[in-house]
Amino acid sequence: MKGKVIDSILIFLMVTMFSMVAMVFRFQIAEAGQVQGAGTKIPREALMTVPPGVKNRKAPVPFPHAKHKEMDCTFCHHNAYETLLMSKCSAEGCHSNTKQREGVESYFAAFHNIFEKSDRSCVDCHKTRGKGPTVCKDCHKLR
Repeated sequence: MKGKVIDSILIFLMVTMFSMVAMVFRFQIAEAGQVQGAGTKIPREALMTVPPGVKNRKAPVPFPHAKHKEMDCTFCHHNAYETLLMSKCSAEGCHSNTKQREGVESYFAAFHNIFEKSDRSCVDCHKTRGKGPTVCKDCHKLR
């Protein structure tokens, strides 16, 4: 009987500690201004444009969040757990290299990674899953 009481107290303390850690973590995310939980409004469509200072050679690409609702957001925003932010692909330290067309830091490769076998880019993910646009004109609509 005494052992069951101690077990119950330990479970209560563990649940309480877990709840407190979760509240602190949530507070830290909220302070960063990027709460991604209940009540967060995700735009139906985001317009993906080139970073400032880069010559825009093709039309901006609309990204329909609703069509990707079955995916985990962190599949594309893969560093969200580390930074506690849902950053743009071109954010410093992510895919901010606008000069190269290959490699993990390449802005171009983040969307088109046609040089390496991967499903981390838009084009490769669409090819792997067999749905979604895979050619330039289907994403970059005429202006």
